[in-house]
Amino acid sequence: MFVRFLAFLALVTAAASFNVPVASFEIRKAISRTALKMETDDASDANLEKETPGSSSSSSSSSSSSSTHNLLSDCPHFSTCSGCTLADPATSKILQTSRSFFERTFPDVTYTHTQPTLSKSWRNQAKLATSPLSKFKPGVQLGLYASGTHTLVPIPDCSVHSPEINSAATSIQKATIKAGVTSYVKPDQSNRVNKSGKNGPPPTGHLRYVQLNTFPSSPPTLSFVWNSENYKSTQPHLSRLLKLLSPTYPNSSIWLNLNTSTRNNIINNDGWVHLKGPFYTTYPLLSGGNLYYNPKVFCQGNMEGFMEIISRIINLSNHGILKNRIEKVVELYAGVGCIGLNLVNEGVTGDYVGSDVNPENLECFMKGRKTVKKEYQRCEYKSLDAGVSLDKGLGRGRDTLIVDPPRMGLEEGVLREINGRRGEGKLGDVRNLIYVSCGLDGLMRDLEGIKKGGGGWEVRLAEGYVLFPGSEHVETLVVLTRD
Repeated sequence: MFVRFLAFLALVTAAASFNVPVASFEIRKAISRTALKMETDDASDANLEKETPGSSSSSSSSSSSSSTHNLLSDCPHFSTCSGCTLADPATSKILQTSRSFFERTFPDVTYTHTQPTLSKSWRNQAKLATSPLSKFKPGVQLGLYASGTHTLVPIPDCSVHSPEINSAATSIQKATIKAGVTSYVKPDQSNRVNKSGKNGPPPTGHLRYVQLNTFPSSPPTLSFVWNSENYKSTQPHLSRLLKLLSPTYPNSSIWLNLNTSTRNNIINNDGWVHLKGPFYTTYPLLSGGNLYYNPKVFCQGNMEGFMEIISRIINLSNHGILKNRIEKVVELYAGVGCIGLNLVNEGVTGDYVGSDVNPENLECFMKGRKTVKKEYQRCEYKSLDAGVSLDKGLGRGRDTLIVDPPRMGLEEGVLREINGRRGEGKLGDVRNLIYVSCGLDGLMRDLEGIKKGGGGWEVRLAEGYVLFPGSEHVETLVVLTRD
């Protein structure tokens, strides 16, 4: 295996010597995957290729290797930053909780987990808070609050950020000094201040947060959360800031978010203003085509890792996990169609309908749909809440349901329909249920409800994915079927 890694490095070196245009992101991604395979041996892919449901896999713990490549303790900010709490992903308590739950609740299913990317440089989106660089001069520093406080910890060399995020954050910090931009400052919390200042002085300063997105196929997206009611009141400081950043990021998508709330919400969903550059940025589908994003829609923090979950879903039929073929798919909580468009593009289904409550997702989905290489005439999208989607009949005649809900889990009405008998109700035709979870508590509650319900569901697969190394978090893929 080491020989294969050396051969790969030789190939990259040769490409560079002949001026072959290979994107730095793709080189880093390929090296990352090769190094991870070296750490975990060939068994690291066993969990993604096993052919029988419930079989044990040596990858269940090996891919959370304690090798040097996988440890975060050498990050210069690890001891003070609240973003990471685990130096070694193998010590995760949430993985132990997840394993115990499946062993207790579904003893016939073998729970496994994998870490699809290395522990470093995986994060493609970051939301960074601000604090004054000096008491007497303008300029902001970016970072995360220390746990349980509003004391900012600068993280210029964060190990989990992509290098492009760290570079952009540094450039923005320097530009704020010259532009005269100040940090948002909230008066003493004990004053219980409000916007009018009745109970004390109102918050001061310009910049509250910075959101950064980096995709391999697009320049970084820069979003500035500003303490202003309207665009006019951001002047002249915002224009100065953009002018200073323009030489470094001439083609970036740049956004403003107007947020004067005194609460702790980072983003004002109604406050987005597109300032310059492309309205959308793109992330590549697995086999050609693109997903479309802008700051108004949800985006995974580790897109590369999430794509591994989608690859697993695509290959379910090939490995005996599903009893029934995937033909007609309905997806609830579909976002911009990250899962669905990949399934259509790979020919897994030619009849797909997705829905999500955020109306901004629709245009992203429609633009992505135009890029898929397979037939997509029956590929549709509705801007509807999950429960309303079922009321409107989106689940009727569908054999496969995909859900990727928020951390709280499924809505009560959706869970009730899932538990309906085969052939009855709004999901009576569904025989395959693919549940992608980002919140373990919500997932455990939902699965316990499904087990007690009368839907006749059988858990065929349960896999954990460590998408956010360094944190106590696990994404979980659960596949259920019924006759």
